[in-house]
Amino acid sequence: MTPLARYLRQFRQERGWTIREAADKARLSIAYLSDIERGRTLPALATLERILAIYSYRLTIVATAINEAFPDRFPALLDPM
Repeated sequence: MTPLARYLRQFRQERGWTIREAADKARLSIAYLSDIERGRTLPALATLERILAIYSYRLTIVATAINEAFPDRFPALLDPM
């Protein structure tokens, strides 16, 4: 499971939502959201922003958290190009 997948699943579980509830709120299929939460697929940026919005998170906050939690795996995640 990827760090992003872990965070997304954690956000959903913290709210006590089922995968169906989260998928409905994000306007995604259950199968697609499940694949994202399992790390089987990466969503498009717009889709990721839509998922994060249902949890009241912004992409920059999640990217920072992942970068800080896994600096060796994602050393340039937030570094300027």
